[in-house]
Amino acid sequence: MAAKQPQGLRESLDRTGMQMMKGVPCSSWVTVMVGLCSIAILSACATTQEAQKTQAPVFEVKPVPQPPAKPKSMPLENSPYLVHRVKWPNETLYLIAKWYTGRTENWKTIAETNPELDPRRIRLGTEIKIPAELLQTIVPMPREFVQGSGSKPTK
Repeated sequence: MAAKQPQGLRESLDRTGMQMMKGVPCSSWVTVMVGLCSIAILSACATTQEAQKTQAPVFEVKPVPQPPAKPKSMPLENSPYLVHRVKWPNETLYLIAKWYTGRTENWKTIAETNPELDPRRIRLGTEIKIPAELLQTIVPMPREFVQGSGSKPTK
């Protein structure tokens, strides 16, 4: 006996286990898959939002040290200058002026006070005189101040 051939679309769909719903083929496994995908997407979104709330910072920002306030009495009564010895790479007159005088503009006055100095080529060990009347602090400039100040003066 020969197998009976399906007569139409409805009979063909019925043989494969699919049903017609308002003219569109639909099966229960498609409905299950759509439901599972929706649940997976929603739970992934919730997990991402929770991870963003509890995620630790990647780096820590340390504040750049600021020059301390001017001391009440300065131990420079007999000298018109404070002598700064360059200890760190990348020290500039701009940074030295900012640390000791509180004003970056004073780098020009410091340069004039040290005529033998080339402001573009400051070397380790160089001694730089800073006029006492400009001083806001006599505390030596720390390495962190030099490293944390990535800026140079602009002309």
